[in-house]
Amino acid sequence: MLLEIENLNVKFKLKKDEIVALKNISLTLNEGEAIGIIGESGSGKSTLCLSILRLLPENAIISGKIIYKGINLLELSEKDLEKIRGKEITMIFQDPIGSLFPLKKIGEQLMEVIKIHQNINFKEELKKEAIHILNQVLFPDPEKFFNVYPHQLSGGMAQKVAIAKALSCKPKILLLDEPTSAIDATAEQEIIELFKKIKEEKLLSIIFVTHNLRIAMQFCDIIIVLYKGEIIEKNTKENIFKYPSHPYTQKLIKSAGIELIPFS
Repeated sequence: MLLEIENLNVKFKLKKDEIVALKNISLTLNEGEAIGIIGESGSGKSTLCLSILRLLPENAIISGKIIYKGINLLELSEKDLEKIRGKEITMIFQDPIGSLFPLKKIGEQLMEVIKIHQNINFKEELKKEAIHILNQVLFPDPEKFFNVYPHQLSGGMAQKVAIAKALSCKPKILLLDEPTSAIDATAEQEIIELFKKIKEEKLLSIIFVTHNLRIAMQFCDIIIVLYKGEIIEKNTKENIFKYPSHPYTQKLIKSAGIELIPFS
């Protein structure tokens, strides 16, 4: 296994109270596997991803283990964690435009990431690698769009740039936090097909946070259902959608209009 989470608990300490965000979360992620995390808003989906990268607010109290390649990330110093965070484990957020720096052209942003994570220093080589990665994510006419700013891009194109930035780090694990929620249906399907292609070609391991059960059904290998910070059901996608055992899972599937038809 590549990543193992053992009995992860997250609380947010307030002045007079504590809010439990995650309770006794345990899961394993293997190489080339995609795990879908589904559940309603406030169930703890995004908190789980932020916990892995230790990007939670200062008032968060965390216990348990997050083991990556045999190392507990919760025990690492910030300096040692920086060698993994953003490089071997990286995250793509739901707002593609907001994830890009508005005052820098997309080519410049890509080259900065490549320079840091791939140790390339010559400008011509940086540009060549940046255009290569944009081609990998099926970006239309990378040469033409190399010098445009984020606000000049559509939501789908901006998300492709965000994916290109993530891939330029050459990660082992991608954390996807609702990466299609801010784009239209056509672009959404294109992005999902792109993630499928990337996963297969690069043997990436993926944790995919989504409220869209149809996306989880077509993309993920394992489905985990969160409710109020707890895992209430975990199974293969075939069994989750054929034989959901928990009433909450059954209601989620029904609300999405998905019929429980056996997979071929």
